[in-house]
Amino acid sequence: MIIRKNNKGMTLVEIIIALAILGIIAVSFLGMFTSAIYTVFAMGNHSRAIAEAQMVLDRIYEDADIIQRNDLEAHILSILDDFNYSENDPDDPEFYINSQGNELRYEIVNDSLLEQGTIQIVKLTLTYQNNERTVRLSTPLPKLQLPDED
Repeated sequence: MIIRKNNKGMTLVEIIIALAILGIIAVSFLGMFTSAIYTVFAMGNHSRAIAEAQMVLDRIYEDADIIQRNDLEAHILSILDDFNYSENDPDDPEFYINSQGNELRYEIVNDSLLEQGTIQIVKLTLTYQNNERTVRLSTPLPKLQLPDED
């Protein structure tokens, strides 16, 4: 058996084929990385929205024992003002917007619990990212128990 040594190297055609294969692989990885970066940013925005809504609800819950039931709405408005939310639509008094464009709606509902009376629940809906994404959180205010309606 005769072994021939070829010192010529690679031909131009071989290099072009290798670059084409490398390019196809790189493009597929680029799409994957782009998707991953978008997901990271989206989850970061989602986490910030949850944290913001949770801070508002925490403030409402913390002060629930010092406010009266009929002062709850005024107290919520005060907290929203502290978080730089302003009334956006005079026809919709439960709709507020902040300087980053996040929209917040709140709702106060009464909920009857079995044998424990009626409590108030504050529900927040925070819309962020140009009204494309929404976070909904709620908290009961057991310290503001309402008398049972007979």
